[in-house]
Amino acid sequence: MERQLPDLAVVDVMMPNMDGYTLTKKLKEIADIPVLLLTAKGELEDKEKGFLAGSDDYT
Repeated sequence: MERQLPDLAVVDVMMPNMDGYTLTKKLKEIADIPVLLLTAKGELEDKEKGFLAGSDDYT
């Protein structure tokens, strides 16, 4: 990302070391790129947390 920004970031919520919500926040701090959270977690609270983190969509 230091050399070239991606057009889109597809992020999983359940990752080792850093969850997708945290990564989404960090990505949005660095650049204004669309972030799609792709996950099996589909509860309303999970979606809300994803959008509050800055994701553009949650699937």
